[in-house]
Amino acid sequence: MHGDHPDSQLLERFMRNEADAPERRAVVLHLLGGCAQCVAVTRRLWGLGEIRPEDAEGDAAAKALMDGEDVLDRAELLETQARSLAEQDRLDDAECVLGRALALYRAVGERHREGRVLILAAAVRSRQGGGEAVQETLGRLREGLARLDEDREPALAASGLHRLTGLLAEAGQSEEALASLRRARALYERLADAPNLVRLRHLEGGLAETLGSPETAEAAFREAMQASLREGLGREAARALLGLALLYARQGRSRDLERLLEELHPICKVRGVGLGVTMALLFFRRLVETGFATQEVLREVARFLAGSPKGQRAGW
Repeated sequence: MHGDHPDSQLLERFMRNEADAPERRAVVLHLLGGCAQCVAVTRRLWGLGEIRPEDAEGDAAAKALMDGEDVLDRAELLETQARSLAEQDRLDDAECVLGRALALYRAVGERHREGRVLILAAAVRSRQGGGEAVQETLGRLREGLARLDEDREPALAASGLHRLTGLLAEAGQSEEALASLRRARALYERLADAPNLVRLRHLEGGLAETLGSPETAEAAFREAMQASLREGLGREAARALLGLALLYARQGRSRDLERLLEELHPICKVRGVGLGVTMALLFFRRLVETGFATQEVLREVARFLAGSPKGQRAGW
């Protein structure tokens, strides 16, 4: 290493899959961050991206890589391998494999595929967590979406914009979040993706409240809840209900908060709603009935409903 920058020998070890964990992490951060010097070096190293025989055992994608496919085939198979690793929660390994795929795509100027890898790498970084997760995820998403051709992969573009909207909203960057939301909505409408349009409407409610429009927020949450019920999305209906509950709690509207209890039964009747969602709603009812439905506790219930494993993997 020269300071904090990986030298050519380290990049070569990385492309041969011989670097240790800290070295791989350093290289991946440079590649995913768009480091020009690393890109220049890896342009001549893509052919070193072989997988060791012991790593290829039982892995069809890895065996194909060893058989000498061309650079695009190699990179696409690395993407497949990274998805598999992420599904197994081997997130550090997935991130490193995506870094190698990105190096290959950059070596041949595949801008759209670079964008795809960066969006997937953003999903991995978000799930890894840690102090820098939000900013690193935002950086990868912005760069990935700038490179991705929306016409070639509108679903991935919509998913990336949706994720970007949520992160920007959490970071308090409401105006940029609203612009991202509008782009995502246009793509979801084009794809006739009703479930994600419902999820986006819920997110729009939170943004409206942040921007000082509680009436708009209330309408968005209620519309999201009703649309979720029509689509059979029990968890999403419950999340919208908690959005309303938090809004009412912040405004001191205790009567309206109590009236939300009448909305619980239809949500609990949704097919496949899940025991976790039902228990969360029953807990919510108990909080309201006993006068303990504070903003802090309601936020914890909302976080529980938002944190499903399936939702975390939506980017894959």
